[in-house]
Amino acid sequence: MRGVEIRLVRFGLPALVYFVTAKLGFLLATIDINTPPLWPPSGLSLALLLMLGPEIWPGICLGATLATLSTGVPLLAAAAIGIGNTIELAIAAYLLRR
Repeated sequence: MRGVEIRLVRFGLPALVYFVTAKLGFLLATIDINTPPLWPPSGLSLALLLMLGPEIWPGICLGATLATLSTGVPLLAAAAIGIGNTIELAIAAYLLRR
């Protein structure tokens, strides 16, 4: 049971953090809901990647995809955006660790 709890925290926490902060970020949008001037989820997710390790990337991808889906973007496009956001954060974490 302990392993399930650890996986839930490692995947659920990043997904929840990304989703909630994305929804707050969308509130900052002035022209279009999908283009806010600030994007807090990226910074917080990068911090989580650096603190918890690269194995949390599926949670970040899930949170990014769900946040994008909540704006009415089609599933395939939302998944592509989620994957792109995750890759950019993984590269940033890798470069910061070097």
